[in-house]
Amino acid sequence: MTAPVAFKYRAFLSYSHRDKVWGDWLHPALERYQIPRDLKLKPGRFGAVPGNLRPIFRDRADLGAGHSLNKQVDAALSASEALVVMCSPDSATSPYVNEEIRRFKALGRGDRIFPIIVRGRPGGQQDECFPQALRRLVNAQGDLTESFDEPIAADARDEGDGRDLAKLKIAAGLLGVELDELRKREAIETKRRQRRTALLAGFMTMMAIVATFSAVYAFQQRNAALEAKRLEAVAKNDALAARDLAEEKRKEAELRYEQALNSTLRLVTTAATLRTVIEKTSFGINQIEGKGESDDFLVFLRDAPDQNVVWFRLSQVLMSYEDNLPAELRHYRSQLINGGLPLQWVKHAELIMTNVVRRGDNKPEYKALLEQIRARIVTLGSTPSKDCVDSGTIAVDPNLPTRLPTPPSPDQLHTQLQVQQMPLDTQMMQQPLPVPALPPC
Repeated sequence: MTAPVAFKYRAFLSYSHRDKVWGDWLHPALERYQIPRDLKLKPGRFGAVPGNLRPIFRDRADLGAGHSLNKQVDAALSASEALVVMCSPDSATSPYVNEEIRRFKALGRGDRIFPIIVRGRPGGQQDECFPQALRRLVNAQGDLTESFDEPIAADARDEGDGRDLAKLKIAAGLLGVELDELRKREAIETKRRQRRTALLAGFMTMMAIVATFSAVYAFQQRNAALEAKRLEAVAKNDALAARDLAEEKRKEAELRYEQALNSTLRLVTTAATLRTVIEKTSFGINQIEGKGESDDFLVFLRDAPDQNVVWFRLSQVLMSYEDNLPAELRHYRSQLINGGLPLQWVKHAELIMTNVVRRGDNKPEYKALLEQIRARIVTLGSTPSKDCVDSGTIAVDPNLPTRLPTPPSPDQLHTQLQVQQMPLDTQMMQQPLPVPALPPC
């Protein structure tokens, strides 16, 4: 059995240069066409269906200077798997287009010629669009004969197939599959993309609801902490038992505040990580945007007695994220590692802590964490930044609202979730998040 010939080009695009506008449309449209993945490597008329339709030869873009035009065209035709002919009254009378068709037929690949009508009409007296070489057979010597060929063309005109269907017919011919099969596979691929989009939208909606609930919870805990401090001041004039009780409540409120802060920091990091994986963008940019878009994060930052404590805690979360992935990201662990997310997490932590130290806060625990971050970067095979300029990524928006908007009640949240049929993992919101074991943070 003879092995299939390896061609340099998927197709040779033959057209009159007066049809340049159509060539500018068809050439990139075919090269960028996304073949349904269910069809790739499946058997077609000309062998296995390829993964794409690139490259397609186009003389204006691909012919070099300094050599014989005829030799270059002959070489390109020989190296092309198929011939796409743009049919118009100008191409019908073009000696170049006719000669390219004749030479391609002489190569014995006449069954791989795919015409597409862009202007004129077949058999017209004044506007015949089929070149003569397309309508005639060739003999063994490669010369045109008096025997007629019957080309079947796609019609890109508005009164014909239209551009989209015509492009699809040419693609089906080049792939060696039936048009109906290609359209069916495209429909399946479209549904698959729509399903992925719907799942992503649903997940992001759920994350928004969880983030809102977290903000409500944090707001309540902040008020509880303030109330505990008020009770502590009052208890100083009371009996020792009342004072001890107030102290106990204060500590409990502060513990819940810490848990709410941890939850918020992990939610911001999780959302930025998901956006990085889905949109294939920089984690650092997504984290910066996520912090600016998170109302509860900005409230923590605005109301913190020392904002550097919030940045310090966020850096701890980033350092420990690979070992303490939330449930939403565990399924993507290998994808995150292959995408270099662990290094991006640590690099972003280095940026934050470098800015904190450069602003003059030289607490021993801050310096110790920065040294551990840089050691971790070296372990991951990268180089720590020698100079990290404050890029404004940790600045507070002066236009922040003075208070959070009135949150919905738990009953309202429950009703919204039932309408959208989305489960809310309240246990995740109530359980304390692990704090990385770093000294003495």
